[in-house]
Amino acid sequence: MKLISKECPKCGANLKFKVGEHEVHCEKCRRDFVIEYDDNVDLKNIANEISSEGVRLVNSFSGHINENMKMFRTIFIIVFAVVIVAFIGIFVLGIINAQRINSEFDQEWKRANTSIQGNF
Repeated sequence: MKLISKECPKCGANLKFKVGEHEVHCEKCRRDFVIEYDDNVDLKNIANEISSEGVRLVNSFSGHINENMKMFRTIFIIVFAVVIVAFIGIFVLGIINAQRINSEFDQEWKRANTSIQGNF
């Protein structure tokens, strides 16, 4: 909150108070005063403060989003690359295993045919 400084209407001492407070106490003459605001001026100041704070928050939030998106893209690319490499590895191992099984099947088939032909 913005701190405002005004003079005491009775003794002329400096009165300090925050925007939005409705009472102020003079330390010199020990009197209390009600603070009256010009609503239009205060509302404009408050609106400007809120607006500038909103812009600052949006800019800060946008910066965080950009940083998070960069990190997300990097992690996504790494995970995607690992999945592709794993898929290729499984595919190649499957082909190698299929060739091994096909070779074993051919050998068993030849042995079975040889033993059947030998029995006739």
